[in-house]
Amino acid sequence: MLQDDALRGARVPGTGVLARCRSAARAVLTSRRTLHLATGAVAAVLYSNFLIDLLVPGPHEWAQQVSVLEIPGHRSALLLRTTDVLAALLVLSQLPAVRAVLPVSRWRGLVVGGAAAFALGGILAAAVTLPADPLAGTDGLLTASSALDPEALQRAAHDGTSILSVGGMVASAGAAWMLLRRRPRERPRWLGPVVTVVAAGCAVELGADLVVALRPQWQLLDGVSQRAQMLTLSAWVVGLGAIAARPPRAVES
Repeated sequence: MLQDDALRGARVPGTGVLARCRSAARAVLTSRRTLHLATGAVAAVLYSNFLIDLLVPGPHEWAQQVSVLEIPGHRSALLLRTTDVLAALLVLSQLPAVRAVLPVSRWRGLVVGGAAAFALGGILAAAVTLPADPLAGTDGLLTASSALDPEALQRAAHDGTSILSVGGMVASAGAAWMLLRRRPRERPRWLGPVVTVVAAGCAVELGADLVVALRPQWQLLDGVSQRAQMLTLSAWVVGLGAIAARPPRAVES
């Protein structure tokens, strides 16, 4: 009997240590999850920065693309460009965790690579804005004397990096669906609806561009549709945070 008591006494400290380790592990996982979810939410708000601009005194020019509002000299240009960069940096900070969570596949590379292109394109687009005159450089890269037009080059650089950014995020969302569509145990329930929302935002923006090309007086549609697409891409920014918040896979290659 004394021997049994001694054995039980020897097990109690070990059991207590194990319980404390489990409790600490749960706390770490909870903190990690909270951090990734909060990072995704903050990045989404920063990316949809036209909502922040509504808090700045003065009229919000709904008919203008947000890129026009970021031209130096506009009342909130610095705010909009800064929030673009911050959103991009937060997305980049999530990508190692996103990669660690997703199963090994070429689609995983596109999920992470597309989001990285979104972030890098956003940073470059914030650094190289549209020309001071929003209409400058729209007639081609060459001037009347056949010289390169600096404003046209600036416009091309900004538009190219903006397309890279948006296209990268759309590709990232689509690749996530392709990766997880046949993995019901690993596929979050929200994934399908969020990817659908991203696709719808892309379709609305492209459709609005076509309509405005035919009816320039409907420019308001172009500005509103772009902001709608920003909201849909923000939904995927949150989605990336939710994916990053999941426990890493046991085996990583």
